[in-house]
This record gives sequence, C-alpha cells and structure tokens, in this order.
Amino acid sequence: MTIAVGRAPSSRGWFDAIDDWLKRDRFVFVGWSGLLLFPCAYLALGGWLTGTTFVTSWYTHGLASS
Repeated sequence: MTIAVGRAPSSRGWFDAIDDWLKRDRFVFVGWSGLLLFPCAYLALGGWLTGTTFVTSWYTHGLASS
C-alpha cells in the first residue's frame, strides 16, 4: 500500500498548453477544428486574389474587350 502526502508535480507539456489555449472561452471559438480550417481559408483567399488579378490583367493588356 502506498500513501501519498502532498501534491504530485504538475508535468504539463507544450501540448497541454496549446490545448488549453485552443479550448479557452472567447468570442470566436477556435478549437482544434478551427485550427485546421485556417489553411483552407488562407488558400481560398489566395486563390480568389490570384484569379481576380489574372482576369483583370486581360483587360489591362488588351486581351479582352470590355
């Protein structure tokens, strides 16, 4: 039989710190799924900007008529 007196040392790693930060209550909840959606939103915005710039260049260089 073992008798423990006092508290066990808190051995929290970097994963626990990130997990607590992601699950913290805030106006916009991030969470682990939100963390995975950030690259999708970034790529979608980049794709839209690239496409818009590319099509606009047709009119700038006279490749399309308005």
